[in-house]
Amino acid sequence: MFLASLPKRNGGHERKEDRMTQSRESLVPRSYFSLETEPRAQRFEIWRDSISCIFTVEAEAELRRDSFDASIDAYMLGSLFLARTSSLQQHWHRSEREIARDGMDHYMLQVFEDGVMNKTSGEGAVQGATLVVMDLSRQVQSHTTTFTNLSLAIPRAQLEPLLVAPDDQHLRILSGTAPAVQIFISHIQSLASVASGLQMSLAVNMEPHTLGLVAACLNAGAGHDLERASERDPRGAKMVARAVIEEQLSNPHLTPENVARLAGVSRSKLYALFADQGGVAAYIRDQRVRRVSTMLSRSDMRGLPISELARQAGFDNVTGFNRAFKARYGMSPRDMRALRAAGGLSQAATLDPAAQYGAWLHGL
Repeated sequence: MFLASLPKRNGGHERKEDRMTQSRESLVPRSYFSLETEPRAQRFEIWRDSISCIFTVEAEAELRRDSFDASIDAYMLGSLFLARTSSLQQHWHRSEREIARDGMDHYMLQVFEDGVMNKTSGEGAVQGATLVVMDLSRQVQSHTTTFTNLSLAIPRAQLEPLLVAPDDQHLRILSGTAPAVQIFISHIQSLASVASGLQMSLAVNMEPHTLGLVAACLNAGAGHDLERASERDPRGAKMVARAVIEEQLSNPHLTPENVARLAGVSRSKLYALFADQGGVAAYIRDQRVRRVSTMLSRSDMRGLPISELARQAGFDNVTGFNRAFKARYGMSPRDMRALRAAGGLSQAATLDPAAQYGAWLHGL
C-alpha cells in the first residue's frame, strides 16, 4: 500500500536491466521488487519482513498461505521518492514503536490507481482519482483491498515551510475533482511514466517545481480542516510562531511569552493558534523531543551522551526530558538508540540503494 513498503533485501528481486551499475551518473536510481519468483508459501513472510522496518502488515490466512503477491517499482528523484506499488488486500499499522525506531519525518502523498484504502482511525476511504496525505511521524491504521497506487514521499524540511497548515495534513483526503488535485495527480503520473528514462540532473531541476505543485495542492485543496486552520490563522501568524520556536528551540528559557513577543502576537492569540497541539508549551516540548529523536539517528552524534543531546534540544532537566520522550515514543531514548543501531537505519543515505532498498526512504 505505502511506498514505504520497500524491501530491506534484494536477493534476486532486481531486474537485470537495473541501471544502478550501468548509468549511475546519468539516470535516476531505480529499484524493482517482486514476489513473482518466490515460493508461494513464503511470499507473504518475505513481504512482511521487507517492510517491517516501517509498517506492520497482516493478511488473511488464505492469502498468506497460497497466493500472496506484491511488486514495487521505485525511483529516487533527487531528494524525493516515487514508487508504484501493487499488492493484495491487507491491514497496515504504523505504531509509535515504528516511528521511534525509524525516525522518519516525511509527508507521503498517495493516489490509488486501482483498489481502495479504508482508514480504521477515522472516517473516509481513498479510491481512484483521490489524494491521501499522511504524516509518517504519526500513527496510521488502515486496510486496503487489492490495489495499485502511486506514492510520493517528501522530507518534512522540504515541504513544511511551503504549507499554510503543516500540522493539519495527516490523513487528509482530497477529492480528485478539485483542479489543484487534478494537476498534482497528472504531474506524478507523468513523472512515473517517464521515470525509467529520466536523467538525474533533470529530476533535480524539477524538484522545486514538484514541491511547489504539492504545496499549491495542499494549500488550495478543498478540506474543512484546512479551512478551519486558515480561519484560526488568516495572516500566517502560526507559521511565524513556528519559525520562532524552531529558531529558538535550543534555548531552555524559551517560554510562550517569548514566542508571542518575537512573533508579534498577543499571548491569547498564540494560545488559540496552538490549541490543537495541547498549547504552546506542549508544542515546544514535542518539537524538542522530536529533535532528539532525529539526533539519535545521526552517525556524528553516536558518541554524545543522551543528556547532551537533550541539552542541545533545549531541555534543562534530564528527568523531565526522559519522561516527555517516553510519553511520546513509548520507550526511553537509550532504548531508541539501541533499536536504531540494531536495525542499521542510522545515516542510511550512505548506503548503495541497489544493496538496501529500505535505506532510500530512511535516507531522504
